This record gives sequence, C-alpha cells and structure tokens, in this order.
Amino acid sequence: MVPYRTDNPYRPFCCKGCKAFDLGAWASEQFRVEVKPTTEDLLDNDGL
Repeated sequence: MVPYRTDNPYRPFCCKGCKAFDLGAWASEQFRVEVKPTTEDLLDNDGL
C-alpha cells in the first residue's frame, strides 16, 4: 500500500500506471456507478 501524500503527482493513484489503468477502465465503462432512473430520465426516453 502506498501512503496518500500531497506531493504525489499521481494522487489519488499510487503511480502513473495505476492512474492510466483506472482512468481507462472508467472511460471504457468497465467501472460504473449504478443509479436508478429518475422520472425525468423516463420521460426523455418516451420520445424515442
């Protein structure tokens, strides 16, 4: 485990490689945060 330090240019990641891997996973939607659709979301989809 790498300590969280303010002088780490890659924080909150431990290194450049971990930053690239994690951000790449979010960008490719391998990582997702699930949310329930709102009423507005459902109304927006009715027009399709």
